[in-house]
Amino acid sequence: MRPHNFWRWSLALPLVCPAVAFCILFVSASLGEPPLLVTQTLMTVSMSGYILGVPYALFAGALLAVLWSRSLAAYKRAALVAPIMFDLVLIAIAAILTLTSHSELAEVFAPKFRSFYVLELVLGYVYVGVVFAGAWVLARLHIFGGSGVASERSA
Repeated sequence: MRPHNFWRWSLALPLVCPAVAFCILFVSASLGEPPLLVTQTLMTVSMSGYILGVPYALFAGALLAVLWSRSLAAYKRAALVAPIMFDLVLIAIAAILTLTSHSELAEVFAPKFRSFYVLELVLGYVYVGVVFAGAWVLARLHIFGGSGVASERSA
């Protein structure tokens, strides 16, 4: 696997994890009631994908288009600031919805975005940590084809 492909595919992690969490929640509910903490965690992760999935997909697509021919270090720098940039996108979307539409949709939808600002940052940096840990493991196992540890340290 090439490192660029890993970093490109890592943009899908915040979309895949909520889907997996929802499937685990659905299966575990049919098998028996899981512990409350497990249920709350799975529900929070799956709801983050439900509420923030479409805005994140647009954000990730735009970020991927900007980064496509950039260096590996640019992907790493973008990963480090992506949760903050996405938070700004959420604030802009909520502000646009609130200012331009005085319908019931804006009154219901904008407060839901506001409640996810801090959660989005926390989950975003959890995803970033998982991606960096995954890149570190893949580099140590020499799964990155021809990349070696030297390119890992270049960022």
